[in-house]
Amino acid sequence: MEQVSSNNKKFDYMNYVHMINNFNVSQLHINQNLKEKIMCGMPNYENNNLLKCIYIYIMLCKILTYNDEVWAMNQSDSKINSYININRINDITQKNNKILCYEFTIIYKTLLSELGILSQIIFPNNANEDNKHTIVRFEVDGCSINADSTTSILSGDLVAAKLNLKLKGLTCENESDNEMLINSIDEVYRNIIGNETKLVDNECFGIINCNNLNHVIKILIDKVNSKKLNCVECLAYLLYLKKRVLSDELKEKINIVFVRDNTVKNTTVRAIIIIKTNTENIEYYSYIPNQEINLISANELQEMFDKNKLAYFQDNEKYGVEGIKIKSLKQDN
Repeated sequence: MEQVSSNNKKFDYMNYVHMINNFNVSQLHINQNLKEKIMCGMPNYENNNLLKCIYIYIMLCKILTYNDEVWAMNQSDSKINSYININRINDITQKNNKILCYEFTIIYKTLLSELGILSQIIFPNNANEDNKHTIVRFEVDGCSINADSTTSILSGDLVAAKLNLKLKGLTCENESDNEMLINSIDEVYRNIIGNETKLVDNECFGIINCNNLNHVIKILIDKVNSKKLNCVECLAYLLYLKKRVLSDELKEKINIVFVRDNTVKNTTVRAIIIIKTNTENIEYYSYIPNQEINLISANELQEMFDKNKLAYFQDNEKYGVEGIKIKSLKQDN
């Protein structure tokens, strides 16, 4: 099996495509405990292969999480190069569960093949060096279905499945089959989550409208931490709660920016929460997923950016921290 060299700064796209197109399922050894976690709880769907495929997909989305280090590095070529090694898949477990999209697709394709389901890994938006994204397309019961767990890092199915939200990544090539697919997804979801609360897009939360903004932030963080999610899902849920729980007035006063956290061995992402009590008074909070939130002064925050302990990895004009001066927000590849 081939590995894309991590020594080359430029992403080795042709080698990557060759690896995706030529890996041998028989040479993969998916962790047995991971496989049992996914397969052993499957209800008796008898000969309904579509329900089996959906079940495996949802379980994978619930167990695996997007690699926050790669996300923090803005999916740069040099960082992705270090992760493009098909042999890494053999080391993925319930605990060692951080993946990239190609790893999800290879695992999913491998598990489908064990059911006798024909599938292929494709590049959905025309293969080119800027498009490293892969999905699985499989045929079942005369229906062609696309499976894309990472339509978005923060709102794709790797996040949605853990929060029991509506899935977006399973779609039919033929639109006339969509209703059948949606009904099948709902049936499998009910089998999996049982008595868990199923959040849906139109569910009404109790809207928070409180003058004590510090208390509001604590409520949000307590809700997020109670889920015991991985880094990406924590931050995604924080955004989700801001959108769904806060009153319109509070949404205007509270902003959330994700930044690269270089203070740890494996670079990750943390949230900076900005509270504007009025036009002149701004307060900052630092939130590391699954930890307590900490008030941080503007000077402390500025110093962390100046010393590169924190850095932007997204567009500064859209995602910058108000009141903090940064020379450049672009990640060097």
